[in-house]
Amino acid sequence: MIHGLSEAGEFELEFRGRSEQTQAKLALMEAELLAQMYDAGPLAATPVEAGNVEVDQDLKARIVSRFSELNDD
Repeated sequence: MIHGLSEAGEFELEFRGRSEQTQAKLALMEAELLAQMYDAGPLAATPVEAGNVEVDQDLKARIVSRFSELNDD
């Protein structure tokens, strides 16, 4: 559809990210990214025990601010 293609009215469309296989691939990609960039997540070289996580409050505030800006639209 994005390229001007059309399907018959009864054709069942499959949306990206809905299949379990796609969700698993995305979760693995996210875990690998967290491990490589931040040494965090389930694949981190130095795993952190639950409850012993330091939160970057400045980063958290910036993220919350950006999400609140999305809600304003």
